[in-house]
Amino acid sequence: MQHKFTVKKIKVDKSVGDLLTQARFDLELSIEKISQKINISEEYLMALENGDYFKLPGEVYTRNWLKKYAQFLGLAVDKMMKLYDQERGLQQVMFNQFKKIPKFKIDIHWTPQLMRNLALALVVVLVLGYILVSAVEADQTPKLAITNLIQDEIQTAEEKIQIIGQTEKNILVFVNDQPVRADSDGNFTCNLNLSLGTNLIQASVVSDNGKHNQIFKKIIRLD
Repeated sequence: MQHKFTVKKIKVDKSVGDLLTQARFDLELSIEKISQKINISEEYLMALENGDYFKLPGEVYTRNWLKKYAQFLGLAVDKMMKLYDQERGLQQVMFNQFKKIPKFKIDIHWTPQLMRNLALALVVVLVLGYILVSAVEADQTPKLAITNLIQDEIQTAEEKIQIIGQTEKNILVFVNDQPVRADSDGNFTCNLNLSLGTNLIQASVVSDNGKHNQIFKKIIRLD
């Protein structure tokens, strides 16, 4: 069935894309719906609405699709084509002028003085970067986790329990005041005797910058 629309007057202060978009909104139609109706891809309809004419495959296709789209929306085709010609002409003029802009070539003379200055600048950047990274690391609390005890409270009938954890590399960890040295990957392990009833497990660590971290676990040994 053919759509019958009243031909709308076109305001010259709007672009082709503005007029297409406004007309589509007035009809409460989506790009997808119109694409199905007039057999033009959504990508090309969006290019027409956005004025991206250089994204379209060619002048013949563009003009035919614009006529078809404008007619479907009930716009005055002749005035739309005239407005399109004005816009396309302006775009082409701007494109041609842009191509005429000279491309500047930077000619660098690699003198010994310049190379020394660049080397000095690189050293300064590296030093500042090192200081910044060190400052950030110095302000961080050391990580600490008991990896084999996920829950904060567990029950067991065992007399002993193994504590397996993760912290910073080569740092000293205290588990219930028992010192344990973490390895080069930050892993540590120790065994603790359990008394009947509630046993509180405290793991703590202090980094070289004085930052402290600690965690607690409760282990209930059943009779």
